[in-house]
Amino acid sequence: MVAEWNRRPGEPLTDKIVELLQSCQIVLVLWSHNLEKSVLANQEIGYSVALGRRMIPFVARGMSLKGFLQGTEYIEYDPFDVEKDIEVLVEEIKAFATQMGYQV
Repeated sequence: MVAEWNRRPGEPLTDKIVELLQSCQIVLVLWSHNLEKSVLANQEIGYSVALGRRMIPFVARGMSLKGFLQGTEYIEYDPFDVEKDIEVLVEEIKAFATQMGYQV
């Protein structure tokens, strides 16, 4: 979660999350057993979908997307050997950035 590394002591966490989601183009969702159980993370996903953000789910092998992301295409990763799967993820993000007009 971006809010964890972009600390602003004293500021409400929800305000910061809303601001960050409103200012981004892509939301990378690292779908794991922990995320699946997180109420806050699932609210962030729902808000991102409502904003029309491009969602790139990166899903642990053997898991299925649920909620707002159910039926969305995703990139699967092996939690025990993630390197090759990260390469696929990076290429997908580069392709989207190029479509948006960014030099990559």
